[in-house]
Amino acid sequence: MFLPLPVELDVIEEGNTNMNDNEMEFAKLLLHKNMVVYREPKIESCNSIPDFSVYNPRTCNGKLVEITLSSIDKAGFRKEKQIKNLKSCGIPFVVLYGENMEIIKRYSWENIF
Repeated sequence: MFLPLPVELDVIEEGNTNMNDNEMEFAKLLLHKNMVVYREPKIESCNSIPDFSVYNPRTCNGKLVEITLSSIDKAGFRKEKQIKNLKSCGIPFVVLYGENMEIIKRYSWENIF
């Protein structure tokens, strides 16, 4: 896996990213929790690119993260294909669907909107 330089909080807060609002807020949340966040890691054996690779230095564990605004039961063909590709890479992986993001916003992102 090729990891770019970790995402930096000040760069996100300046808005100098290619992230959408949900991705930026989620990355800020992770960074405030002392996670190491890498944007769009490239995986040799995989045809898809996740939004993030997240590493927790406290537990020495990492996970790929894909964020989608789609509903769990209404993800489109392209998104389902991407998720299937990412799962097949053998790296711990999580998909955050629209419903998941709403829960995270409600309980973790104070005054986000």
